[in-house]
Amino acid sequence: DSTSVYVEEHSPYKMTMTFGYSNGYRGYIPSAYGWEYTCYESDATWFEPGIGEQIAEQFISMLKEMKG
Repeated sequence: DSTSVYVEEHSPYKMTMTFGYSNGYRGYIPSAYGWEYTCYESDATWFEPGIGEQIAEQFISMLKEMKG
């Protein structure tokens, strides 16, 4: 997914790995790309368009804060 690649590329750490569908998976979180190219996952999700990018930005912010 383009969102996980974005996080890995913008992380302050040399290596960052993202994982999906783990620890109590609650539904598909589509990126803007996922909404643009409609598929089953984006049709079935209860999340709003753009949520994938919002989560990615928050995660990158948290990584930067942890790094100091």
